Amino acid sequence: MHRTVLRRGHDPLLSIEKCSSCCNMFHCDYCKMLHKHLHQAQNHVANHLRNAVQQEGFVIIKCGLGCRQTPHFHCCYCKSTLIRKDALIKHITTCKNTSDRQSPLIVPAAPPPPSTVEVPPSRAEGPPSTAEVPPPEVPPSTAEVPPFPAASSSAVRLRVRQQVRVACPHCDIQINKKNLLVHINRRHSHTTIL
Repeated sequence: MHRTVLRRGHDPLLSIEKCSSCCNMFHCDYCKMLHKHLHQAQNHVANHLRNAVQQEGFVIIKCGLGCRQTPHFHCCYCKSTLIRKDALIKHITTCKNTSDRQSPLIVPAAPPPPSTVEVPPSRAEGPPSTAEVPPPEVPPSTAEVPPFPAASSSAVRLRVRQQVRVACPHCDIQINKKNLLVHINRRHSHTTIL
């Protein structure tokens, strides 16, 4: 788990200590802030705790350690990061449900079937074998099966806008209709339109 994900009941205010390696100040464990006095660091961490998400026995503090460009939350079940609290709560619910559905028994993947190598007749010791034995059929392992069924092609509909091409009245090039005005302003602004 990421350091910004705490078990409920853990008090991060008790673990604030002065840095003795680089600066003799108090480092925040959840962002890059430095404080000169202990009470300032405690107030700062208390603000982190007020804005934290308490969900499923965890306290998830917003991370400002530079994992992403913007402050974010780390999921307590997977490696996902989310920026908004409501998105995190929704993600945790689905992420926990999918982790509960996964079986604790891990079925090892079946070994690959033995490959048959044909030896050229010129190098073979004896006559070539006429009966080829097909490799045994291997049932698919559970690791290869996707956890959710794939969406049917009829359920997914994409709306594609048809491109309309027109000729520029000044230079007779073919251009998309929606780009014509921009083209005229950029290329033919010196030309007077009659």
